[in-house]
Order: sequence, then C-alpha cells, then structure tokens
Amino acid sequence: MKMADVQPYLQKIVDQFSKPQVQTSLKGFTRVILFRFTDTREDWLIHTVDGKGASLEKSTVSNPDLVVTTTTEVLTGVMDRRINAMAAYMGRRIQVKGPMEDLMRLQKLLF
Repeated sequence: MKMADVQPYLQKIVDQFSKPQVQTSLKGFTRVILFRFTDTREDWLIHTVDGKGASLEKSTVSNPDLVVTTTTEVLTGVMDRRINAMAAYMGRRIQVKGPMEDLMRLQKLLF
C-alpha cells in the first residue's frame, strides 16, 4: 500500500486559519497540535496562535495540547471525502488525545 504525502493535506488545514470565519470561530485558540502517522512514523506539528494563524513543521514536542494519531491513508481519505471521518474515529482509525472541546472546535477544519 502506497503511503500518501500528507504535507499538502496538513497545509490545507493550516491555510484554513487565514479565513475570516475560521478566525472568528477560533478566537483565543492557541494550541500545539501533534499529528502522529503510524505508517510513516512521522510527526507533524501545527501551531495555532489566537485562531488568527497557524504554522506547520515536521517535528515533535513532548507536551502537545492535542494529539491526532492515524495513518496517512486515513487522513488523506477523510480530507478527500473518501473515508467518513466519524466512522474512522468510531472505528479507532483516528485516535485523538486532548480536551474534547478542542476536538469539537477543530472538527470543521479537519473534516
């Protein structure tokens, strides 16, 4: 099975933070979100600042605010609408550690 290049997909998430409606709904949202991909063993970070912007880097931290663990295939499938996000979450193909409130706020960006 071919592993997908997730960087363009993660960049799409980061780009969402430049939209005015996203900035309004995420006002005050400053977080470090770690995406951990089990198939490629890669870690990617998205840093958000006050909901006004975000940055992406291929790195890791010891204490992120939110950890999303999945495979490149599942993330790209969800973002391309080939895989149902809720079904992937309920089937534990996407696992999230962190405050449920943060997950709910980010759900619109990710899926």
